[in-house]
Amino acid sequence: MAVITGQEKSIAVKQVDCDTCTAACCRSGIQMRLNDSEADFMQTAGTDLTKEPGTRHQKRRLLPLVSVRHPETNVYTLENDCGHLTEDALGQLVCSSHEDPARPDTCKGLEPGSYVCRSIRVRAGVDTEGEWAAYLHITSQDSPQNAIAAGPVQEQPA
Repeated sequence: MAVITGQEKSIAVKQVDCDTCTAACCRSGIQMRLNDSEADFMQTAGTDLTKEPGTRHQKRRLLPLVSVRHPETNVYTLENDCGHLTEDALGQLVCSSHEDPARPDTCKGLEPGSYVCRSIRVRAGVDTEGEWAAYLHITSQDSPQNAIAAGPVQEQPA
C-alpha cells in the first residue's frame, strides 16, 4: 500500500483487486457500450437496460471500451444492478458470469484498480476524494501518462 504524506495528513492508496471489488461498475446508472448479443446476455439475467441515443455528452460516462467503437454497438444505461451480480459466501457481490465467453467486452476490459475503476468507485462513494487524489499522485509519479491516459470520467448534469 502506498502512502502520501504532507502537513499532518497521511492518505493511504487502497489496494483494489478482485478481493476488494465492490462492483461499483455493475450498478444502476452506469452507462456502457454493448452489441445486441451482449445486451441480450445481460437482459436474460434480469438487467433492465435503456438504449440511449449515444450523444457525445452521454458517451463521457462510459466504462472503458476494449476496441474501436464499432457501428454495431450502442450505449445502454443499467436501470438496475447487473443481473449477473450474486453474493458469495462472505456477502461480497461477485459476477456470476465472470468466466462466460458471452460476458460483454466492456466488462472484460475493465481492470480492477485501474484509472476507470477507481474513478467509478469515487463517483459511487466507495472511495473518497482524498483516496482518489492519492492514487493520482502515486500513478503520476510512476508515469505522468498513467494518471491521464483514460481521460476524465465526468458526471452528467442532472
